Amino acid sequence: MDRDESNAEGLESLKEVSKKIDELDLGAPDLMTMADFVSDEQARLASKNNRQLALFSCIALAVIAALIMLYQLSALLFALIQGLFFTVPTILLIIKRRGRDELA
Repeated sequence: MDRDESNAEGLESLKEVSKKIDELDLGAPDLMTMADFVSDEQARLASKNNRQLALFSCIALAVIAALIMLYQLSALLFALIQGLFFTVPTILLIIKRRGRDELA
């Protein structure tokens, strides 16, 4: 018996909910105003997020470009130092030979 009573109460609550849904008028200005407000707010937030994403992308690109330039400069500096390690002793040997040849 309790089960039948709970089913009956459930049906009554469902009928009340369906009545409330039927009473709602989707064309009412209040609902349309709310829908417009929500869509405008979503559009504003989307544009704000797009600006933030664009700014972040530009900053990230600038940082990556700076790091690549530093890497290239360090590679160039390494090549210059390696070249000096070869040319400086070579020049010193040539100068010493000339000095020996002049003394002899």
